[in-house]
Amino acid sequence: MTCIKKIAMTEPLVDTVEAQQICTKTCQLKSLDLQTCTKDDLQFTVPYRIQASRNDYIHALVVSFDCGFTKGHKEVWLPTGPRAKYTHWRQTVFYLGEILTARQGEVVEGEFTLKCNERNHRDLDLRISVNFEGENHGRTQAAYDFRLR
Repeated sequence: MTCIKKIAMTEPLVDTVEAQQICTKTCQLKSLDLQTCTKDDLQFTVPYRIQASRNDYIHALVVSFDCGFTKGHKEVWLPTGPRAKYTHWRQTVFYLGEILTARQGEVVEGEFTLKCNERNHRDLDLRISVNFEGENHGRTQAAYDFRLR
């Protein structure tokens, strides 16, 4: 099963995540204006920094989006995160190769890279680097590659 696990871990899981499963504060990765953004804006590397909101184990990083319709008479926001009211949009779960043991207040940081796959423009290649030093965990520095089809 180890060979299957390695392949399976490179494909993110698109699913509904319950709010109580989230043990960190959120951070914004990227903000895009859909009226002015270009194709090049959709490929990026950005830093992230999340802080544990309780003592817990971090198995994965979860990504969602909020969409704002701000040009009309009334501003409307569609949040799709685990703490928002359920919509048909789901979250994307990126399982880490190592489980992090985090205490409240400890920080996980790194970089999130997203780009189009060179062979299939409908696929996305992602890389998430993780830097973490926890009192009960020790130090972890790793980078994980994913492919979203």
